[in-house]
Amino acid sequence: MPKSFSKLSLFCGFFSLLFFTACVLPPAKVEPKVRSAEEWSFATLVTRGERLTNSGDLSGAEEAFLQAIGQNSAHAGVWNNLGYVEMREERFAAAKRSFLRALALDKNYFPAQINLARLAFESGDAEEAVRQYDALVAVASAKLGQPGSTVTNVSLAKLYLDYSAALFSSGNYDEAICNAEAAYQFDPDPALLTHFVRLLFVAEENQRALSVISNYLAASAKADVPDLNFDYGLALYLKDDLAASYSAFELVADSPNAGKLLQRDARVMQAVIDSRLNKEAEAKVVLSTLGKGREKLCGSNLTEAFRYWPNKSFHDATKVVKGYCHEQNQPTS
Repeated sequence: MPKSFSKLSLFCGFFSLLFFTACVLPPAKVEPKVRSAEEWSFATLVTRGERLTNSGDLSGAEEAFLQAIGQNSAHAGVWNNLGYVEMREERFAAAKRSFLRALALDKNYFPAQINLARLAFESGDAEEAVRQYDALVAVASAKLGQPGSTVTNVSLAKLYLDYSAALFSSGNYDEAICNAEAAYQFDPDPALLTHFVRLLFVAEENQRALSVISNYLAASAKADVPDLNFDYGLALYLKDDLAASYSAFELVADSPNAGKLLQRDARVMQAVIDSRLNKEAEAKVVLSTLGKGREKLCGSNLTEAFRYWPNKSFHDATKVVKGYCHEQNQPTS
């Protein structure tokens, strides 16, 4: 495994954004067992807090959870939810107190245990996070399938994904890849497969990445998964199969399920391939389809975006973009 990934520095940043933000454990659902009039108010406050958390209104969510705690301060789930909000706001000391309060009420409350490990990771202590996740994975794996256990394949997959993120940050790349693969095996979600594949790219295991994606796409011929198709195009590009790579990026560019930024990057990769095939006119046509956004594409945003690709792609991309921007009389970075 390579020790340095400098040529993929921005790719790692891009990967981290998708990978690590996807790993945060959502607030646990809290359902009071007794439905007195006072506890109906408690349930309403908790539901409101969860809704506001999911919509991104963290201050509103915190207020709702604090009001719920005012109704019932002996409920581990609400303290855990409050800690989750505080962690999202990067108030790590407060989040730790809330998670520990939840565990003081219920020492086996698994969501709070997971969030404590996540807190260690979020606050920059990857080694401590690895230590905690290692123990949690063992406990959760033993509970899976047991009577009364709340551990499911999906929740275990999320735990493996978090563990993989911590391992990656601590430099344990082989183990990070193994745990990302385990996450996908427990929950065959294309998003989890995407995380696994991008770890393979970072580790420069391009042929393995190509094989993994090819197997998935062959078994899901009608599935439109833009992220995976984009990665498939990248893997083919790295193999110098430019025609097949162009077709994969074309699927992404035309996909109604792809986000605008992903479509943009796919079109620019098409231009990169046209350039390599000495089809400069075609490259310019592809770039011109980006419309009003081309001014931004001529600035640092586009050229910086290519830094998460290997250098041989970045060279071609820069050449195409700078040439196009020069003709449009736009400044280039």
